[in-house]
Amino acid sequence: MSWSTGQDADNAIIPALTGQSVEHLAAAGGLTVAAGDRQIAVLTKDAVVARWETQDEITAVALSPDAAALGVATRNMTFRIWRIDAPQELRLTSYTADSPDGDDLLGVDPIVDALAALVSARALQPPLSVGLLGRGARAKRFLCDAWRTG
Repeated sequence: MSWSTGQDADNAIIPALTGQSVEHLAAAGGLTVAAGDRQIAVLTKDAVVARWETQDEITAVALSPDAAALGVATRNMTFRIWRIDAPQELRLTSYTADSPDGDDLLGVDPIVDALAALVSARALQPPLSVGLLGRGARAKRFLCDAWRTG
């Protein structure tokens, strides 16, 4: 990680912050967090791991001793904690496909009800054509299955 100085030593600039001086620093577990007025950068010895901007002015940053969590306080009295560690290995432990018998995880129940009301309306004059458009087939298939069984 390279540090360059601005006009004086008190205004050190980290390349990860876009033109902002470092106002807050925290370090733990091989990570360094640098924050300016509205920007935060998480750095390792060799690279910028993450960088983002906040809407509110940052007043403090802190890392947990194991560098697994980052806390950021802002001027509007908000304190947010982010988990920044990741398991070495991510495993899928189980999988349950959507089914019309299960919970509506896709939020299609209102659409199914609206379509059912439309096609069963007595005032409707045939012919009627209904199109389900979208990129993926899974949500459309779930909607059709829910419509058929509902």
